[in-house]
Amino acid sequence: MITSFDDFSISRLTFTFRALEDFPLPAYKGSTLRGAFGYAFKKAVCIARQQKQCEKCILAANCAYNYIFETPRPSGAVVMRKYEKVPHPFILWPPLTSQRMILAGQDLSFGLILIGRAHDYLPYFVLVMDELASRGLGKERGKCQLEQVMDSQGLVIYDQKKRELLPAATESGADLIRRAGEVPDQVTLEFLTHLRLVREKRIVRKLFFQDLYRSLLRRLAILQRFHCGLTPVINFRGLIDQAAAIKTVADETCWQESRRYSTRQKDYMSTSGLIGRITFSGDLMPFWPVLVLGSYVNAGKNTSFGLGRYRIIEENLQV
Repeated sequence: MITSFDDFSISRLTFTFRALEDFPLPAYKGSTLRGAFGYAFKKAVCIARQQKQCEKCILAANCAYNYIFETPRPSGAVVMRKYEKVPHPFILWPPLTSQRMILAGQDLSFGLILIGRAHDYLPYFVLVMDELASRGLGKERGKCQLEQVMDSQGLVIYDQKKRELLPAATESGADLIRRAGEVPDQVTLEFLTHLRLVREKRIVRKLFFQDLYRSLLRRLAILQRFHCGLTPVINFRGLIDQAAAIKTVADETCWQESRRYSTRQKDYMSTSGLIGRITFSGDLMPFWPVLVLGSYVNAGKNTSFGLGRYRIIEENLQV
């Protein structure tokens, strides 16, 4: 199946920390990891600390922190002209366990997806994660140690003893789509973390396939353009119109309330969203590549915090 996203590329990594002491973490760890990660990244790489606004810094165009965490829209870009920022080139996959107390000697693993040229910054991510572990996690700054980093092929590319970094595998969109197998007759998506999808400036509480597909198609096209240097040729209007024909067979999603504290905003921000399973049926062939790739890059808002993560459960119908 040839798609506009065959050359889309990602690196999938698993970081494993080992707790050096007992310490608490919230039930959902994505916000804690993302906040601490961003702070540690800026502290480690920023050499113009007196400049509080990245966009005013003369080093911004060549700064790893500015690209990874601020991600400004390149000047002259015709896409997303109404926005100053574009989607970040990384996604955190926090552990899904709701365990609140991490015990000394226990391992804590989480995933990190790097998109396109963010792979070039892999040494920064490993360096900062090492620093983050020793700095401590959570409100009580629980001390950890970065034990190892593993890529999608199961290769340990970094470990605490050798402290040397090996190249990590990258995967193309074509690889990921081919690995997903044949297009099923119907598909169940299980949202593992809160889905915060916007329709007409409002967060969606009842999900339809067309809304999800529109959001994923736009997200993947923007990620490919800005982080992979490729311009996908897509009939957006035609595909989105076709997506209206896909029916919801079963909807077991529910709305869950949650919030996080933003140190930047100095206030609590909503992370509420839909969670659970939903099953769609119809001619999924035109939409299958986007559904597959979406399961790696998450959907909706706050994806860098790990929200909008889903897995695909294929269901071929018996005729």
